[in-house]
Amino acid sequence: MRRHEKEVTDSNALEYILKHAQICHLAINDEDIPYIVPVNFGYEDNALYIHSATEGKKIDLLNANPHVSFCIVSQAEIQPAPKACGYTTIFSSVTGQGKVTFLSSMDEKKYGLSVIMKHHNGPHDDFPDDVMQRTAVIRISITSMIGKASKEALPA
Repeated sequence: MRRHEKEVTDSNALEYILKHAQICHLAINDEDIPYIVPVNFGYEDNALYIHSATEGKKIDLLNANPHVSFCIVSQAEIQPAPKACGYTTIFSSVTGQGKVTFLSSMDEKKYGLSVIMKHHNGPHDDFPDDVMQRTAVIRISITSMIGKASKEALPA
């Protein structure tokens, strides 16, 4: 990283960024062209959890190649200035790579969905079986990640 003063490697700071973000941009391999899709997510124990319909382009690509990259932005606020080159951004983000596992048992799927719902402060204990049948729940085991943030974006 060119701007080392903005690099975030501390695990507590990385978790802070992940836990305060709402959307993950997931980059999936589609032969030689990346396919990027924004998804809701939950974070727990060095893993991201997402949900999806059980079929579609995202599912097909993840079945073909389970290796993904992701970008999660927790904060991004443009700070204007009188001159163009004086503008700056207060920001925090995490980028990384991981490997996908499709959760198959009803208990695993309910656990993954509860992680997502807790992340968004929603109810996390009532998942109807008929909805579970038509929902794919995916765990992304994080293999590497790094953060980047302006000093104002993280707690002291």
